[in-house]
Amino acid sequence: MTLGHVKRVSENDIFLVAFKAEYKVAGPDIIEKAYKKLKECNGDLVVANDIGREGAGVGSDNGEVFIIDKHKKIIHLPLQNKRDIARSLLYTIEKYIESS
Repeated sequence: MTLGHVKRVSENDIFLVAFKAEYKVAGPDIIEKAYKKLKECNGDLVVANDIGREGAGVGSDNGEVFIIDKHKKIIHLPLQNKRDIARSLLYTIEKYIESS
């Protein structure tokens, strides 16, 4: 089952957040790749991260992400603890749901 399928069968009643992990991809390229994934799955947000970034890779307690919406608005969460990233992501999702 694909993310796009989830959105279709839910009749758009869900708020779909996709995730796009890349390895050693530059900032503008990771955003373009993530935005493409967002469009393909008809998601509401996509969270992109570079798992090859030093200090933010797999197994690290830290990360850096870009949250991108349908209008290509980008929220950059710089290198920080993954728990803080999770809190920021939940806050962002809440704000998007409230505004829709």
